[in-house]
Amino acid sequence: MECELNPAIPHTQLSVILRKQKEIVQQLIEKKQGIRRVYPGLKCFKEGVKQIPIESIPGILETNWKPQPGQTEANDSDPATLQLRLKQLYNQLKTHPNAWPFQKPVDQNDVPDRSEER
Repeated sequence: MECELNPAIPHTQLSVILRKQKEIVQQLIEKKQGIRRVYPGLKCFKEGVKQIPIESIPGILETNWKPQPGQTEANDSDPATLQLRLKQLYNQLKTHPNAWPFQKPVDQNDVPDRSEER
């Protein structure tokens, strides 16, 4: 058995080619999913803020989000209403087609260098 290198493949440039392929695949995925921009997480809650207006969340207005009719600040302060709304949102997120990576915890045997703190 012998091994031959294909002269048409630039083996010394393989890492550059793979990086470019990865970028192209990522762009195709983002295009298919309609991802325009990813925003960093909100840090205001670590600073002690308890509540912020929904409109102040980066990217919300870009999604053409509009408050539902009858949605008021008074409704948000009622714990039972808030709990119901959060449960509905959780169920929607759980059944979303793109939620599959979050359905099961990561198996430590599959990713041994993944730390528990994330």
